[in-house]
Amino acid sequence: MIVYKYLRPERIDVLKNSLIRFTQPAALNDPFESLWILDKNSLDETIKTRRLIYKFMFGRDISDEELLTSIKEQVLKLPDEFSKIIGLLSFSKKII
Repeated sequence: MIVYKYLRPERIDVLKNSLIRFTQPAALNDPFESLWILDKNSLDETIKTRRLIYKFMFGRDISDEELLTSIKEQVLKLPDEFSKIIGLLSFSKKII
């Protein structure tokens, strides 16, 4: 399969230097390219796992309110944390 990488003309250095950049999600020009979606199944599994971990670590149950607050705080941090360790590289199958 042939794939194409579209770049601005001033990025000819990619070809000259045989280098290509993996872009951090925060630097993408389309914010929807790295949109986080936590579906109901993922949330249910996260809640179940968190309950078990909390019970094991602290020897007691955690309230729904505490649990959801904790998950919400961490989910809101995910894009920043994700952006520090992940790079994306986009290609196209079609010539535009």
